[in-house]
Amino acid sequence: MSVLSNTGIRAGASGASAGGGDTWHTSEHTFSDDVSASAGYKTGSEAPNMFNGSTSGPCEPYDDSTVTWDAENGSSGALTVSSFRVYVVCGGSVDDSDFTVNGTNYGDAVVSALGNGTAGWFSLSGISTFNNSTWHHDSGAASTEVFAWESDGIILEDQ
Repeated sequence: MSVLSNTGIRAGASGASAGGGDTWHTSEHTFSDDVSASAGYKTGSEAPNMFNGSTSGPCEPYDDSTVTWDAENGSSGALTVSSFRVYVVCGGSVDDSDFTVNGTNYGDAVVSALGNGTAGWFSLSGISTFNNSTWHHDSGAASTEVFAWESDGIILEDQ
């Protein structure tokens, strides 16, 4: 599997490309700079984990917290893609709002496709532009962890 570093994304190149004036393709950009957690991360589960070029992650919010990757309003801008996948696990009493992409709820779909508490690649069909994603940890009830993102067959990686 290929790894996409911030220097590997070029507007108009094959694979992922940057949209309208954003900085996805510059060597100064770090994908995890556009990620935040409302009440912090579980120890050892910070945002850079999901941009390490592998599926070893994870990025998981602290109890009763939400992680937000806001590419559209961050330093990078929206990412134009032909295909987009996430390596994710949703476990416990997951509902749709526990994992969203571009405002669309995917929590239940992830559990249906992969199984409750099972990590794996989940294809985000119909997405041509990635703007944002959120995932939530309900203390004692449900948890979502994101390990990696893949755009057009290439795992996204911080540099």
